[in-house]
Amino acid sequence: MRALLTGLIVLLAGCQPDPCAVPFSSPQVGTGSASLDFAVVEEDGTGSTGSRRVQCVDVLVLNPATYADTLAFGRFQTNDNRIVLKGLRAGLADIIVDVPGYFPAKFTDITLNSGLNSLSDKVLMFKSTVAVALPGHLGLTLRESSRLPDIADVYGPFGRVRVKAAPGGHYELKIPFRGVKGTRRDVEALLGRLVRSPHVETARPLVSLSAVIRSG
Repeated sequence: MRALLTGLIVLLAGCQPDPCAVPFSSPQVGTGSASLDFAVVEEDGTGSTGSRRVQCVDVLVLNPATYADTLAFGRFQTNDNRIVLKGLRAGLADIIVDVPGYFPAKFTDITLNSGLNSLSDKVLMFKSTVAVALPGHLGLTLRESSRLPDIADVYGPFGRVRVKAAPGGHYELKIPFRGVKGTRRDVEALLGRLVRSPHVETARPLVSLSAVIRSG
């Protein structure tokens, strides 16, 4: 009876697979002369609590000139909140950091020189359930050479998406509301698609004004 009760509790709690319970990729990703180091932490977006450890992340390193040229890809384990990838090819790179259940982060036109290269800022990972994210709202910035029609096929599958333009290649997207959980999943999925587009410089969830004031 106790085992059955425990099983029901786990089922009702909606236990999700642990994304870090998989074999990790080797940090030796190639034979190039460049290495990449960065810190990655979890934030709740309120500015009221400290950063928490993220145990693993997916890292995708791409050639900005052609996204068909993948320089590195894998799920890597953090060590003291850091990731170090070795054997990358020197040159410009776009870097996407992601993990299931979180909003992805993207860094464009990062110069990788021979030797060790470090991102100057921490990679802040926000769970897709973070309370300060506005349901169904996300913002994006296009590269200077790109226009909104270039990504119409990216957000098209998400239904009647409302798009509001702002100066400087910035846009606010509002996707249809499908309940709190469904909309959160849609935002996470759409952001994952957007950051993997060569036309997108950044894509992020939009947060409430009160959260911006608290963290400012």
